[in-house]
Amino acid sequence: KNMKLIVLVVLVAFFIACARLEQNFPENVTMIIRGHGYPCTDHTATTPDGFILSLQRISHGRDVSYSSGRPIVFLQHGLGGSAVDWTLNNPTESLSYILADAGYDVWLGNNRGDDYSTTNVKYTEKDDQFWDWTFDELAQYDVPTMINYVLKTTGRENLTYIGHSQGTTQAFASFVTTDIAEKVNLYVALAPVAFLNHCKSFLVQALVRLHVDTIFKLLGNKEFKGEPKTIAKIAPEFCKFFPDMCKDLIFLWAGFDSADLNGTRADYYLHYEPSPSSVKNMVHWAQLARTTFEKYDYGTAEKNEKHYGTADPPHYDLQKWPATLPTALFYGGHDDLADVKDVEHLLQVLPVPVMTHFEEKYNHYDFILGVDAHKLIYPMILNMIKTYNY
Repeated sequence: KNMKLIVLVVLVAFFIACARLEQNFPENVTMIIRGHGYPCTDHTATTPDGFILSLQRISHGRDVSYSSGRPIVFLQHGLGGSAVDWTLNNPTESLSYILADAGYDVWLGNNRGDDYSTTNVKYTEKDDQFWDWTFDELAQYDVPTMINYVLKTTGRENLTYIGHSQGTTQAFASFVTTDIAEKVNLYVALAPVAFLNHCKSFLVQALVRLHVDTIFKLLGNKEFKGEPKTIAKIAPEFCKFFPDMCKDLIFLWAGFDSADLNGTRADYYLHYEPSPSSVKNMVHWAQLARTTFEKYDYGTAEKNEKHYGTADPPHYDLQKWPATLPTALFYGGHDDLADVKDVEHLLQVLPVPVMTHFEEKYNHYDFILGVDAHKLIYPMILNMIKTYNY
């Protein structure tokens, strides 16, 4: 009887695996968008340090003909993501399609090193120099480059910036260190991250427990991709402290607790996620959990002096937040990465009034993949965009 049960389980597992292999998912984000009947064009913009960034444009909705001069909404993905993040649910549930159908010119950004921005004018992905960056460079170069390209291409003077996760981190850093915020009419931060002192993310805590040199020794100096084989290199160290968290490798980055993700689409999500980042960037994220919202620490006073002119890495001074930039933060009660206490600290630090919405049941990914985000979250965002576009 037991043998029959074992055979049955093996056969079921085999047929499920075969079914997954036979699934014919669209090849990339552009094909996903077009497959839903929306227009999509691919664009590239080159940063001052030579990265060729990919952008996707949804110029109008399915039932609306194109017309120039539409207000622009720019969507920036989080860590481990790409432009595809905004397109993985059905058109009635995904923010990108909802915005396009509401009459906006929607642009999807891609950071250097993700699945769509894999080119540099001097280096290839095989070179250490290609991966020698953190969100410092995303703030200094990628954010201004993409925003300026979008505005130049469309002839508009400003746009709405909506970021998720690291898409908010690089915006917080960029808007206080560059002048690009002058071209943003509204900033919406979904699952915002600037401080990580209460972060419970498996990956962040795994890296925090390791010495920086150990991380580079285990993972190298190049690409970081949150696959099980990569996690396995750091998990043995981490599992000594948190053995229960080593049993499941699905949502190690941002938390397991979600009542709103569509479990039937898990294979679809995981076909496109995660997207690569750099090991150096992951080290920087672990640094935030130990310290504060600051630039990358090169490890010694001498190296920091060389890079910054100071013995310690400079802090991102959020007291310099643009007083004229309307800002909205959306955060959840079950977010292991953007912990409630850290978001509340961020709200205390920002020197201007901020619009907020707290969704108790939401985890980190629910803001972009939750099946009821189009009911609970997106109508508020649409009202804000309508109010602050001019």
